[in-house]
Amino acid sequence: MSIDYYNQHADSFVEGTLSVDMQPLYQRFLPLLAPGAHIVDAGCGSGRDSLYFREQGFQVTAFDASAELALRAERLLGQPVQLCRFDQFVAPAPVDAIWACASLLHV
Repeated sequence: MSIDYYNQHADSFVEGTLSVDMQPLYQRFLPLLAPGAHIVDAGCGSGRDSLYFREQGFQVTAFDASAELALRAERLLGQPVQLCRFDQFVAPAPVDAIWACASLLHV
């Protein structure tokens, strides 16, 4: 799928992914991090995972290549989401982990 696809179908993508139970993956990832660690959500999509991480007390920097998905993630998170591709991303501060769930397949 292309960035244009996500821009054109952002609402249906968000509706279809926002309530997916990610607990099995979170349970494998988050115990590896110190409390309050800084996570980059690379290709954040709807912002679902970023929101969960923040609710668990982690710092989150999120980005997505789709302007429409980044906008929806910003609304959900109440924080800026960077609009960029993987090769354009520059972390604003040192980070402890990168979460790239189902996004690397687009690289």
